[in-house]
Amino acid sequence: MYQGNLCNVTIIDVIDYICRKQQPARLIIEHGARQAHLFFNSGKIVHATLGDIQGMVVIYAIQRWKQGKFTLAFNVEPPARTINQDGASLFAKISASQATGPVINANVNGPTKEETMVHKSLKEILVGLQSELPGFIAAAVVDNDGVNIAYHARPGWTSVEKIGAQLVLFIKLVETSVAKLGAGMVEDNLITTEDVYLLIWSVPETPYFLGIAVDRHETLLGHLRLIGRVYVRRVADVMPRPEMRKELYEQIA
Repeated sequence: MYQGNLCNVTIIDVIDYICRKQQPARLIIEHGARQAHLFFNSGKIVHATLGDIQGMVVIYAIQRWKQGKFTLAFNVEPPARTINQDGASLFAKISASQATGPVINANVNGPTKEETMVHKSLKEILVGLQSELPGFIAAAVVDNDGVNIAYHARPGWTSVEKIGAQLVLFIKLVETSVAKLGAGMVEDNLITTEDVYLLIWSVPETPYFLGIAVDRHETLLGHLRLIGRVYVRRVADVMPRPEMRKELYEQIA
């Protein structure tokens, strides 16, 4: 068993070391009160947990951890498989893009010109969405922590700013449940109330989500899903990390 501190080595360095070993392994990363478990097999991350959360969302959650401790044990078989793509490779891409390119996040020196353009493009996309959906109420792009990156709502409806964190928590709980059932990938999340359809999509291969709320008495659900898929593609297209856009298109198609 190996132990270390993230002050001396990065998570990506530890992951790279494990992958090169090509052995079953378990990596436990402690970050304050949070503890993530990553399981490896044949040089790939095949399972990850963070509390009740499982799968790729854990990879996005831990990629900003710069402090903490880790424990590594080899010859530990994964108890499940919740990651079907190359999680280690994706983690490296995310880390590299953050080191060399813009991300949509708070900046102590204010947003860069490119970040401002991304926000502007997302806003324009959401405004355009309103023109294509009868009964449009609101739409938002939120990140993995529930922070609103961009939103647009019809006059008098501003609650979208306040519910991002709750929506992301709901999505994570759904994905965890689906993973436990072995029911495949989640295509979208639909919440139906007496008056509203709220449909939420993950923007593939990014830590972002697109949520759209419409008046269910004015819009057909099939039309909402069709338009939503188109706009997920458009949101993906303006996101940073251009090296990943081909993968984004392939996932949505």
